[in-house]
Amino acid sequence: MDKLYTVQEIAKALKVHEVTVWRWLESGKLKGFKVTRCWRVTETELNKFLGLNGWGLGEGVTVNQNKDESHGQPPSPSSSSKERK
Repeated sequence: MDKLYTVQEIAKALKVHEVTVWRWLESGKLKGFKVTRCWRVTETELNKFLGLNGWGLGEGVTVNQNKDESHGQPPSPSSSSKERK
């Protein structure tokens, strides 16, 4: 069975913002599915996306699975305003 990756894991590995990954998912450019409200992407679909978009699978792009409290959701406005203070 394929590994499942979160938006945060993909964004960190590809050095892009989480919003970029959400846009890829929402547009269908990157295939994924939602578990409740959280996006998940299979390893197979991630590899297809990387190959089709010139990321080059042989360039050492790896995604580590770490548990994250945000569960694939965008930060709430209140949490981002707290960080700015």
